[in-house]
Amino acid sequence: MTLHPTTHFFMRVLANAFLMILSMMFVVGCSNVAEKSDSAENTDDKDNDGDAKDHDRETTDADDNDDDDGDDGDDDDDDDDETSDSDDSDDSDDSDDSDDEDDIDVDDKKDSDTSLLIHSDMDGDGFTPAEGDCDDSAPLINPLALEIIEEADPVDNDCDGSFATRSACDLEASGNDALSLAAAMNLCDERFLIGAKRVFSAEKGDVAYATAEYLGSNTCLVPREGARMALMGTGPVDSSNPNNNMPIDGLTFIDDNGVSSVLKPDFDDPQPLYQANTPSTPGMEDVDICDVSQLQLTLRAPSNAAGFSFDFVFASSEYDEWIDQGFNDTFYAILEFDGLNDGATTNISFDSNDNEIEVDSNFFENAEFTCDESGSGWSPTVTDKAGSTGWLRTSWRLNAPGKPFTLTFSIHDEGDCLWDSAVFLDNFQWITDDVEIIPETKPIILE
Repeated sequence: MTLHPTTHFFMRVLANAFLMILSMMFVVGCSNVAEKSDSAENTDDKDNDGDAKDHDRETTDADDNDDDDGDDGDDDDDDDDETSDSDDSDDSDDSDDSDDEDDIDVDDKKDSDTSLLIHSDMDGDGFTPAEGDCDDSAPLINPLALEIIEEADPVDNDCDGSFATRSACDLEASGNDALSLAAAMNLCDERFLIGAKRVFSAEKGDVAYATAEYLGSNTCLVPREGARMALMGTGPVDSSNPNNNMPIDGLTFIDDNGVSSVLKPDFDDPQPLYQANTPSTPGMEDVDICDVSQLQLTLRAPSNAAGFSFDFVFASSEYDEWIDQGFNDTFYAILEFDGLNDGATTNISFDSNDNEIEVDSNFFENAEFTCDESGSGWSPTVTDKAGSTGWLRTSWRLNAPGKPFTLTFSIHDEGDCLWDSAVFLDNFQWITDDVEIIPETKPIILE
């Protein structure tokens, strides 16, 4: 009988599958037999080592022992192999442990190095990366730096995550307290303004301070920057006629009939010890000093600033009656810093002839840089004379990055306590390190 080719094919497949199953069963069976044989041999070895009766069968036992000796050799070899394997395994584990230890040491070292870098001040600017220094290779970039706008190469100078400068803050100047006066000058950044206070000798000295949007014609006595400016005087600064003000020291004077008593003022001239780098020339003795008004600012220079500047106008009702009389109401800008004249008080605002700022200075009512004070009370009218210096700017170099110093604006009546004077202050600016600074006071030509 002839089988169909398809049937023949399937029969061959089944036969091959059957043979494969038998082969697998045989291998498994042999493996089990070998395991049982090994187990029996191990049992025999133990019995032969522990049972004294087996010694009667010497020949058989000898053969068995010969076989066993061979087996023992194999077992010893196996034991050695196991021991070697165990040693190798231990060595491998030790090696792995050693590698792990090395890895831990490397990681610890990396962490240590990273921590060292984070807590190290590599550029010597006083700040570490952990303290917010965003570029520890540049000493002029740190949280105490002043933001500078450079379109060609924007840099986050103060590490605040922004390239923008802080906006003007004089809108916060709503009163006449010390902080409002500082804010009116654009000083309110707490990194640089450490403290501010008013100091005045007058019994009613509070009226000698104010902030204002403008005075008079709104053409000259207006803020140089922002929306407000600070005012400080020897009498009420909101007066429309400083010529008619009474002393704010609470003094009384003898009238024409000699009825009133006189309370003489008893204040020292706040004249600084130095004018720039030169010792000051003492003023006239036995000259009355009264109505002293001061604004003391404790500042810290930005790390990338080499100096500062501020704008001011000095106005006085002593013009022009008291010109060349040897004593006048005076304005001082008093700097105190360890690096200047050993920390002695130093006046940094004076004219080109080293005169203090008063009606005798060559800035006062100078035709080259006139100021329209009309409507402010400080205009040189026929009946009530007064005048001003116009806007001036004092610039000063200060090699004190990150260091504190004191700047005091001071004004006082001298020789009498009637004819008032005032100073308008605005536009305090830090000067960055890449700008040349010439210590001087010079006029600002208004456009």
